[in-house]
Amino acid sequence: MGTERMMNEENKREMDGGEIDLIALMYALLKKWWLLLIGFVVGGVVAFVVTWQLITPTYQSSATLYMVSSTVTISSMADLQLGSALAEDFGKIVTSKTVVDRATERLKRENGKSFTRGQIMGMLSVSNTATRMLTLTTVAEDPEDACDVANAVAEEAVTRISEITKTDPPSIMEKAEVSTAPIGPNTKKNTILGCLVGFVLVAGCIVLKHLMNDNIRTEEDIERVLGLKTLVVIPMEKASRRQRTESSVNTESGVNEEK
Repeated sequence: MGTERMMNEENKREMDGGEIDLIALMYALLKKWWLLLIGFVVGGVVAFVVTWQLITPTYQSSATLYMVSSTVTISSMADLQLGSALAEDFGKIVTSKTVVDRATERLKRENGKSFTRGQIMGMLSVSNTATRMLTLTTVAEDPEDACDVANAVAEEAVTRISEITKTDPPSIMEKAEVSTAPIGPNTKKNTILGCLVGFVLVAGCIVLKHLMNDNIRTEEDIERVLGLKTLVVIPMEKASRRQRTESSVNTESGVNEEK
């Protein structure tokens, strides 16, 4: 029975030694609150400066196509439904190599701007919300480039769709315009994320340092690590005072001996 009890106590100590004291972690974080605050502020400042100074703003322009021929009347419901059903297919035509290459030539001819196929493909995206309208969106560092590319692709897209479907071309319902406000980067969002990242990094360092510290600091540590009961506790303040008193007495004794 005695041996079994000792084994149980030993197993309990081993299990306790593997546990993480969440309360102690909380106190460790609260004790270093000023470091957490510094990490929070520094992270936000760094993110703000990087976003403001190093990241180039981008601008967006959009053109909208109405995917029903101009000769279709409202009473022709079959054609209206067909236009809605084919909007997704037309979206693939818009981003086809033929349309992009023609748009590249148009931009060079009319605007004096040279773009490669890859550049335009990287700037262009097409969206359709289950309607007969198709939205062409371009994103570029220059707002005029974004506008010119969107309009050039829209013009060539309606022509190419007409060639493939053998019908009248769709209508350009809304041409792209030059944007005056950038869509990115989001300075506010990046600053908030920087604050959080700085806070988390500092908190992680504090927690890691706390977990790696294997010094015995409390009665519970003695019992958990060594399995011994605490018999006497000497407060640090009284111990320090006693040491100062003993030091003073020793100093005076030495002076008297010299005399």
